[in-house]
Amino acid sequence: MRFVFILLFFIAVAGACSSPTDQTSSTEKSEKKVEKESKSPVRKAKKKKKPRYPELSNKNVKSFLTKYGKENRETIVVLKTTKGDIKIRLYKQTPLHRANFVMLAKRGFYDETVFYRVEKDFIIQGGDSDDYDRRTIKRNVGYYSLPAEMNPAELYHKPGAVSMARDYEDNPDMRSSSYDFFIVLGTKYNKYDLDQIEKDNNITFSPGRRQFYETVGGAAHLDKMHTVFGEVISGMDVVNTIAEVEVDGKAWPKKDISMTVEVIK
Repeated sequence: MRFVFILLFFIAVAGACSSPTDQTSSTEKSEKKVEKESKSPVRKAKKKKKPRYPELSNKNVKSFLTKYGKENRETIVVLKTTKGDIKIRLYKQTPLHRANFVMLAKRGFYDETVFYRVEKDFIIQGGDSDDYDRRTIKRNVGYYSLPAEMNPAELYHKPGAVSMARDYEDNPDMRSSSYDFFIVLGTKYNKYDLDQIEKDNNITFSPGRRQFYETVGGAAHLDKMHTVFGEVISGMDVVNTIAEVEVDGKAWPKKDISMTVEVIK
């Protein structure tokens, strides 16, 4: 009996001595695990790759813009000018012109360009410059023109219409400028003016269109001559303000009116 008591005593002592060791071992393992996890490498977010663009020319511009337009479907842009903001809706019916304008805006092409032609009751025009920096950018983008996408029956030169400039010489297909655009203010026409425009432009105005140009106005003589690819949906008051600025003998504003273009959606 005495032997059994002694044996139980030694077992109890051994258990008490081993318990802290086991706890310490367990704690150390836990701490090492936490330490190991804390030293795990943190994955860095991948930088978004900048899109690469080919140098555009008349040979590749149509295929490039067709593909670009399918991948970039935005139709709303904002011209942020020193006179205020002008919001524009680009037409889906002119896919090449829409894609071209969105592409140039996203590349920052129009940023810090100016309105270089302002004619009251007619248009305000901008989007290009002969500055050295602008020439460098144009070399990177490429030299090209756009196939005409005219639809005068639906897309016409009403006040607020956004249309592309073009060369009138050696341009039988009426291809548009790649960069220069204008916004219409316009004026009213009489019956005889519209008759002459129909003859000169080989166009026939519907009765409703004739009434519009006689009562509201626009730039009827540009129909079937330029591609209308958008319209002002807010900020026409800004367009009118710009049209009132003082200009020199070449219709260039005496004080620069610069812009940046932001693609919204």
